[in-house]
Order: sequence, then C-alpha cells, then structure tokens
Amino acid sequence: MPICSRDEIKTDYLNISLTDNTLDKTLDRFVEAAQQEIEGICDQPIVAASTVFTLNGTTDKLICTGYTVPMTLASVASRRNYSDAFAPITGTASVVELDGIKFLATTDNWHDAQYQITATLGYATVPRVIQLCACELVVEMYYNTVHAGSGSRFGVSAISESQGGVSMSKTILAMRPRIMPRLAPYGRVSI
Repeated sequence: MPICSRDEIKTDYLNISLTDNTLDKTLDRFVEAAQQEIEGICDQPIVAASTVFTLNGTTDKLICTGYTVPMTLASVASRRNYSDAFAPITGTASVVELDGIKFLATTDNWHDAQYQITATLGYATVPRVIQLCACELVVEMYYNTVHAGSGSRFGVSAISESQGGVSMSKTILAMRPRIMPRLAPYGRVSI
C-alpha cells in the first residue's frame, strides 16, 4: 500500500484523467520518493510492513523502542554476547505503550541481552496529515518535470530534468520546511 493514492493525485491535484495512464510510472516513482522522504523525516516506517530490528537491553524490564507507530510483535529472539547466535526467548514478550511510545517488555530475565525483534511497524491506514504531505511532495516533483508547465504551486523554483535528475532531490529539499512541522507528531522518539 503506498503512502498516498496515485488516483487522488491525478484527479484532485493535477487534473489528469484516471484513464490517462501515460504518467503513471512517473507518478509511482514520485510517490515512492515521497514515502522514503517522509519515513526518513519520521525515522520510522509509516506504511505497515514487517521489520526486523535489534535493541540492546538494559537492567530495566521495559526496553524503549522509540517507535510511535502501531507495532505488532511477530517474534523476539535474544543473545547474551555478540558472538552468540540469536535464539527465541524463553519467556514472553509484549509491546507496552507509554505516552504513545512503544516499549518491549520481556519475562526472560535477560534484560541486559541484545534483542532481535520481528514486528509489523506502521499504519494500516496512513493518517490524513501524512497523506497530504506525501501528495504535496508528489505534486511539486511533478511540477518540476517537463510534463508540467513552469508553474510552481508551493513556491519551489523549477529545475529542468535535463540537469541529471537533480530536480527531484532539490524539490524534496525545498519542500522539507513545509512538511516537517506537520510530520513532527509522527516522528520516532529518542530517549
């Protein structure tokens, strides 16, 4: 599932007929770039996907993941030493949410171990604010291609595509100040 709908971009933002599929691949590429940018800003997956990550345990019974997106555990493995292989934990593990931040709680009594977590992270339904930010990024990338006129909806100066494809990254950089404040509530937390 993409972060925003190509059909919505075509009809609501660009006035392109849904039956006109000549720019679909370009728009899909822009949607993918927008998703990567937003996930980079938020420092966590936005669209629900299976993810494997590691956390170092502490003497606390709760281990902070920093994630604020929905999280569903699939499996948890641990190891005491970096030279050891990960093995499934002997106790139970669960996700505990405190003030919107996800923590890993285990009962395996190895709280100082390193944990390998397999979980689904991200939203099954992406919040509308994030979708709108993605749509604005895609639209601005489109406006900076040869397919659009010289219009610039959000005040970002156009750079021609003939400059080695630099227009996409310059557009994203120019759009960051517009979208970062709106994405702030969806960012991963560092403690």
